[in-house]
Amino acid sequence: MDNMYAIDRTIKFGYNKNLWMKFFVVKIFEYIILWSMIGIHLSSSAYGDVFSWVFLIVGTEIGFCIIISVLLFGGLFKTRVHRKIHGLLNLIGCVLFIISGVRIIYVYKVQSNNFQDNFLNYWPSLDFLHSIDSKKYEAVINNFKIILSSAIDDNNMKNQIRQMFVFGFARGVLSIIVGILLLLDSFLAFKEIY
Repeated sequence: MDNMYAIDRTIKFGYNKNLWMKFFVVKIFEYIILWSMIGIHLSSSAYGDVFSWVFLIVGTEIGFCIIISVLLFGGLFKTRVHRKIHGLLNLIGCVLFIISGVRIIYVYKVQSNNFQDNFLNYWPSLDFLHSIDSKKYEAVINNFKIILSSAIDDNNMKNQIRQMFVFGFARGVLSIIVGILLLLDSFLAFKEIY
């Protein structure tokens, strides 16, 4: 009889509305932050190929978007997966999101430093191209105009690059926040708070 009660308690919320609301609020908050990260990724595609861990990072975001969706919809229908599975998925997500966030922040810090050291010194005057003969110089200038046609204006270029780095740092910070939320969610699941 006790065993049956334990199984029933881990699978269903029953009629306790307080437990259901705690679960629902935590999952909705995770879901909103996760979709914000995916939105940042989709809105600024310039940094998608900057680092080699892109498969881990995007795979973590999309994979846990699916997992959190399943857990959220299970909670909406007042049916849950077992607490141990829920907690294990959250612990795995915690580790993956924190690793992804640290990696994103590290890469954007390095990229920002490299960019400031190398590119900003040469962009306004393109002095480094004067050592090339005139035909190659014109070809390089034309390539810059084709590739960066919307960024010929220096202020526009600096704003676009600044926005790219801000989005990158924001994505890394949001990834760490989701990792901490998943750790909290795992703690709540293992302690049977909801």
